[in-house]
Amino acid sequence: MFPQPVGSFAGRRAELDRILAHIDQDNLFFVYGVGGIGKSELIYQLMRELGAAPRWADAIPVLIDVRPGTTAPRVLAELLATLGSGRAPRRGQPTEQAHLSEQLELVARRLDERRHLLFLDDVHHLPAAEVAEALGYLARHVQQSRLLVASRRELRLPPGAPPPVITNRGPLDAGAAEAMMTALASRLQVPPLAPEQLLRSSHGSPFHIHRLLVRHAPATGSLDDTLAELPASARRLLLAASVAQHRPALATLGRALPELGGLDDAVRELEQAFLVDLGRGDLVVHDLVREALLARTDAAALATAHDDAAALCQGALLTDQPPPLLLAVDAIHHHLAAGRPAEAWRLIERWHSALAAAGSEHLLQEPLQRLRAALPAHEVAIDLLVARGLVRASLVEQASRVLARLGAERSDAEEARFAVLAGEIAQRTGDLPGAERLFARAVACAHDPDARFQAQLQGASTAIFAGEGDRARALLTAALAELEAPTPRQQARAAWALTVSWMFDERYERAAEAAHRARAALPASGHDDLANQLTMAETLASIECNDMPRARRAAGLIDEAGLRARVAALYRAIVRHADGDAAGASVALLEAHDYLRGHGDSINAYIAGYHGSAALAELGMLGEAQALAQRSAELAERAGLLAPAARSLAQQALFAAEAVQCGAAHALADRALASPHLGPRSRAKAHCAHAHAFTIEGDIARALEHVAHARAAIAEPELAAAHPAIDIEHAAIDLVGGNLEHAVARAERVVADLRHGARDHDVAKALLVLTAAHVARGRRSDLLVAQRTLAQARALADAGKLRSLQVGCAILSAALARREHRDRAAHELLSDALRELDPERGSVYAGTLLAALDSGGGGGLAARVVPGAMALLAHLGFSEAVDCYLIDQHGRRAATAGDVARERELRDLVVDELRAVIVARRGQLEITGRPMLCTLLSALIQARGAAVPPDALYRQVWGVAEYHPLQHRNTLYVAINRLRSCLREAFPSREVIERAGAGWRLADGVDACVLLAVRKAS
Repeated sequence: MFPQPVGSFAGRRAELDRILAHIDQDNLFFVYGVGGIGKSELIYQLMRELGAAPRWADAIPVLIDVRPGTTAPRVLAELLATLGSGRAPRRGQPTEQAHLSEQLELVARRLDERRHLLFLDDVHHLPAAEVAEALGYLARHVQQSRLLVASRRELRLPPGAPPPVITNRGPLDAGAAEAMMTALASRLQVPPLAPEQLLRSSHGSPFHIHRLLVRHAPATGSLDDTLAELPASARRLLLAASVAQHRPALATLGRALPELGGLDDAVRELEQAFLVDLGRGDLVVHDLVREALLARTDAAALATAHDDAAALCQGALLTDQPPPLLLAVDAIHHHLAAGRPAEAWRLIERWHSALAAAGSEHLLQEPLQRLRAALPAHEVAIDLLVARGLVRASLVEQASRVLARLGAERSDAEEARFAVLAGEIAQRTGDLPGAERLFARAVACAHDPDARFQAQLQGASTAIFAGEGDRARALLTAALAELEAPTPRQQARAAWALTVSWMFDERYERAAEAAHRARAALPASGHDDLANQLTMAETLASIECNDMPRARRAAGLIDEAGLRARVAALYRAIVRHADGDAAGASVALLEAHDYLRGHGDSINAYIAGYHGSAALAELGMLGEAQALAQRSAELAERAGLLAPAARSLAQQALFAAEAVQCGAAHALADRALASPHLGPRSRAKAHCAHAHAFTIEGDIARALEHVAHARAAIAEPELAAAHPAIDIEHAAIDLVGGNLEHAVARAERVVADLRHGARDHDVAKALLVLTAAHVARGRRSDLLVAQRTLAQARALADAGKLRSLQVGCAILSAALARREHRDRAAHELLSDALRELDPERGSVYAGTLLAALDSGGGGGLAARVVPGAMALLAHLGFSEAVDCYLIDQHGRRAATAGDVARERELRDLVVDELRAVIVARRGQLEITGRPMLCTLLSALIQARGAAVPPDALYRQVWGVAEYHPLQHRNTLYVAINRLRSCLREAFPSREVIERAGAGWRLADGVDACVLLAVRKAS
C-alpha cells in the first residue's frame, strides 16, 4: 500500500497547486531539496489529493525507494516486478550497466498500458547520468502515467527529452513551521515550542521539527547524541535496517533475527527516538538517520549489519509467497560486503535457476566475478554460470572467452555443462557439425538421466537446424526410450522439439497437432513457459495451415506476461497480420524483428522478418519488403538455419516478381529450388514465383509449366492447405492468357475453398481474380457477379489497408464503369486511386494502374507496361483487344493493332502466326501460304539467338512427344532448306538462318519479332 502523508502535514500549498496544475499535461516531475526537507511527504500528500481527482482516481500509485549502494538495473528490476513484468526474459547485455535500454522499454510499455503514478524516491543514490538517461527515455515514451522523482541533487536530462516540471523545496517558513508544530504537538500531547526557538533549532526542516517535539529537548538532543544513547540491540537493528536494500517487514524481524534479544523493546526504542517509521508496516529509516549512523560505525559492526540484513532477506525469501526473488540478489551482496563469499556462493547455487527464469540473471554477473577471485576452488562452476548467462544473452564471443579460460580439471557434471554451452555457441555461430559433436560429448558425460536427456534434445535440435528432420525425430524417439518413466516436462520438451522439426520440414498440420497434444497433456501449473512455447508453435503452424479459427484459439492462450513476453507479442502480431490487419501488424513485426535480432534470438527474429516482409508486401511497400526478406535470409544463413534461409529465397522471388524484376525473380527462385533443404510448400512457392514472373513477361506456356511443378511439390494429401495459393496463381494465368472460362471456374473453386477460416489477404486476392475473370468475360450475368465479388474484395482490402489489392479493386471498379460506358467515372476512379493510394511506381499494380489511366490518352505508357499487364488491360476493355503477344530478343509484351502495324514497318522480319505470314524488309515483302515455315522461323526467333537442337525444334514445330533421328531428321532438314530459300528471296545478300553446332540459330543482326496469339498457349 502506498504511504499516506503524516497528519501534521502543513504548508506547501503553493507547491502542490503548481504540480496539480501541470499533472494533466506533463508527465515528468522533479522535486529537489536537502535531506529532511520533506520531499517525500510532499509527494505522499500529492498522491492523496490525486486519488480524489476524477481523472486520476483509478491510477495505481507505486513507490520505489532507492537505497544507498543499489544499482540502476536493480531498481529497474524491482520496478518491473512491481508493475507485473518481473518474469520478462533476459535477452540482451548481461552486465548491470548495459541492461538499461531493454528494461526501460519494458517499463515504458507497462506504464503506457495502464495509468500509474510512479514515485521514485531518493534517486540521488544512483549514478546521475544513468538516472537522467532513463528518465529522459521514459518521458519520451510514456503517455498514460506520471513520473514523480525526488532527489537531493539536480538531474540534467539528455537533449531532446521533454522538460520536467521542477519544484525546489526549501525550508518551511515561520507560519508553516508553527502550523506543523501545533498540529504535531496536539497529536503527541506535548507542549509546543516558542516559534523563534523552533526555527532556530530546526531551520524549517520537517524532520527536525518532528525530532524536537518527540525528544522534548529543543536545546540539546542532537541526532548524534540520540544515536550514542541507543541500547546495543536497538543500535544493531537500526544498523541492519540502514544497510538493507529493502524495507524490512516488521512481521519477519523476529523470525529472521531470533538471536537479537528484546526485539520488541528495540523497535519501540527506535520509534520513540524518531529514528524509524513503523506506521506503514515496514521498518523505514530516514536518510539523515542512516547517514549519521553509518558515519560513526566501525568495519566490524558494519559487517555484522550486512549479516543481519542478509538474514532479513533470506527470512522473506523463505516465508513470503511468491518469494521476492530480488532479495536473493540483495542477500548475496550483503554476504559479500560482510566478507562471507562461501555464504554468497551457496545462495547463488540455491536461487540462480529461479532468478534466471525471472529474467534477473544479469544481476548475478558482478557478484560471480567477485566470487571467482574469492573462491578459487569453485572457479570452474562459477565460470560455467557466467558463460551460461552470456550464452543466454547471445554474447557468444564473450562466452567463448570465458569457456576458453577453464582448465582441464572438471568433474563429469561440469564437463557435461561445459559441452552443452560450447555446443550452443557452435550452433549459434553456424558450426552445426561441431555443435553435434559437443552435444554427443555432453550426453556421454551426463551425471544423471535428466542431464543426459537434455543434452540429447540439444543434439536433436542441431539436426533440425541442419534440415535433417527425419534424423532429428529418430534421436528424439531414442532419447525418450532411454527414460524409465518420462516426466510430463520431459515429454513436453521432446514434443516441443518434435513440433519444431515438423515446422522446419513445412509439415504444419503435424506440427500443430503435436503442439496441441503436448500442451493439453501438461500439468496445470509449474510449466507455464513450456506451455507458452507449445501454444505459440501451434498458433504459427495453424496459420500456415490456413486454419485461422484454430490459430485464434491458440493465440488467446498465450501468456504475454510469461517468461517470453517479447516472443508472445511477436506471435500475437503474426495472428493480427493473418487476420487482415497488415498495417498494424507490420509495425509490431518490424519492431520485434529489430529487437530480437539485436538481442541474438535468431529464430524468432527470422520469423518476425519473414511475416513482417509479407505484411509490407501486402501494403504495397515492395522495396521495404524485399530488403527485410533479404536481411531475414542472411540472418538465417549466418545462424545455420538452412531450411528457413531457402524459404526466404522463395519469398524474395515472389516479391521480385511483384516488383516487375523478373530476371531477379527467376534467379532467386532457381537458387531456392537448388537447395536440398527447401520444404515442399516453399518449393511450390518458388515455382509460383517463376510462374508469376513468366505471366508478367507474357510467357503463358512457361508459367503453366511451373504451376504444374508447384502442384507436384505438394501432391501429398496432408499438404492440401497449400493448394489454394497455387490455384489463385493458376486462375490469374488463365485470365492473363485469355482462357476466361477456365479462369472463372478455377477462381470460383478457390473462393469456395477459402470461405471458411483462411487469411483475409488470400480470400481478397481470390475474389479479385474472380472479379477480373467475370469482367473480362463480360456477359451481363458476369458483370452482376463481378460487382458483388468486388465489393467483398474491397471490404477486406480496405480493412487490412492492403494497398496492392486496393489498387486492383480500383482498376476493376473502373473496368466495370467502362463496361457500362461511364468512361469519365472510370478515369476519375483511377485518378483517385493513384492520388490516394500512391502505390510504389515500380510494382506491377502501379504499372497496370498507370497504363489503365493512359489507355486512349496517347501518353505512350501502355507501350512500356509489362506484357502480362497489357494483356490483362486488353481483356478488361482498357486497350484495343488484339489478343496478340509480340516476342523479340528483348522478351515478350502484349501488342495492339497499332503496334502490329508499326512493327511491320520497322522490322527486318515479322512472323505473324495469327495469319501464317512472314513479313520481310519492313513490310515490302510478304511470304504467304507457308504455315509450317512460319512456325519454324517463329521457334528460331523465340530462341533469342541461342542455337536450337534438332530434337527440340522438331518437337516444338511438329508437336510430337519424341524425336527419332532416323525417321524425322530428313523432314526437318528439308524444312530448314525451304525456309532458307524463302528468306534468300527477301535477303539475297545475307544468310538469315545459321548452322550452330548440332542445331540452328537466327543470325546476329537480324531485327526480327513474332506475333503470337494470346490464347494459343492456354
